[in-house]
Amino acid sequence: MNRDALRERLAKIEGLKTGADLLRERTEQKNYTTDALPGAEVANDSGTYHLAETRIALDVRHGDFQVGALLEIVPDKIALAARLELSDLNFRSAVFLDTETTSLESGAGVHVFMIGVGFFEKDAFVVRQYFMRNPAEEVAMLSDLGELLARFEIAVSFFGKNFDLPRIVDRFNINRLPLNFPPVHIDLCHTGRRIWKGLFGNCQLQTLERGILKFVRSDDLPGADCPQAYFNYLRGFPSRINDVFEHNLYDVISMAVLPWAIDQAMTDSDRALVLANVARVYAEADRTEAAVGRYEMALEMLWPPTPRTQAAVVMVTKGLAAICWRQEDWERATRLWQELVDHNLGGAYPHERLAIYYEHTEHDYEMAIERARDAYGFAVREGSESAQVALRVRIQRLEAKCAAAEAAGG
Repeated sequence: MNRDALRERLAKIEGLKTGADLLRERTEQKNYTTDALPGAEVANDSGTYHLAETRIALDVRHGDFQVGALLEIVPDKIALAARLELSDLNFRSAVFLDTETTSLESGAGVHVFMIGVGFFEKDAFVVRQYFMRNPAEEVAMLSDLGELLARFEIAVSFFGKNFDLPRIVDRFNINRLPLNFPPVHIDLCHTGRRIWKGLFGNCQLQTLERGILKFVRSDDLPGADCPQAYFNYLRGFPSRINDVFEHNLYDVISMAVLPWAIDQAMTDSDRALVLANVARVYAEADRTEAAVGRYEMALEMLWPPTPRTQAAVVMVTKGLAAICWRQEDWERATRLWQELVDHNLGGAYPHERLAIYYEHTEHDYEMAIERARDAYGFAVREGSESAQVALRVRIQRLEAKCAAAEAAGG
């Protein structure tokens, strides 16, 4: 039986609906058609794909901040927070990048079905969203994306070093396409965690949006649901694919604003934890004066310690005391440790540090033994086997020194 005869027989069966009928009903029920995607089809030598472009004026506010605020600052503090050796960053040469993939796992079978890229162009922030309507459009989409990425010197992502970039590299390699990724990569996830660690329950992008940018998404499609929304789109259920576009757009815009917020936190903050985190960043970069100033401001805000601020007080004191120790400011270092001891904070740490001071600086072995034994008691209560072993060795060494000193004196 040929195809036309089969179709005719099937049409005579009452109530039977073809796949086309079902797809038409589904899209009508959802009040959505596949033509309703934002943007338009793009063709190149490798085929076609879909591209959406959004232009945002630089004075448009994203939460509390303007989209173009990043262009008005000297980005040396951002470079410091990102642990970059160069300070002459030009964010006019930056591309802000976020991907949506068919799985949150890795592997050759994981497709990158959407790549959102943002960049500053004259008086606007432009977001282009490269979208493959089916896997056959991948080469065409990646070809044009590769040409765009090659124009920039800096890539900015959020967890992109661990997630987005490896998947983009995989797809370019699988399709044997050249990829000239920007030589400088700023991952705002790692950078943001250095600045805002401990301030919120986590440092995910939307957490920082709400807590730092004061931007709250409305009816946002969670990133974990984007793969299923795409699979539904491929099966003819496109009702949530526009939500993927919106989710991706917000991600890219937020990445353009967050560096400005990082710069502001590096400059000044009224939050003790942020000051302490920034102080650590400056200390790691050997910017001692800036680190000490911020540690001191943080400690002033946190003192006297309360049950809620005890952990922060210990963290700040450790950082400040470490700098004092390196600068051989023994008086201040020991005073900081003694304050922790007096307030029963820090466990074994301040006792051990004082033991080290009395042994190696004052050569007061009896006082050093007393402090080391106090530290050992805390290590036992804390259940730290490694600390107990190290302190037992210290105590034995100090006892031997005391015995030697007594023998010499006798």
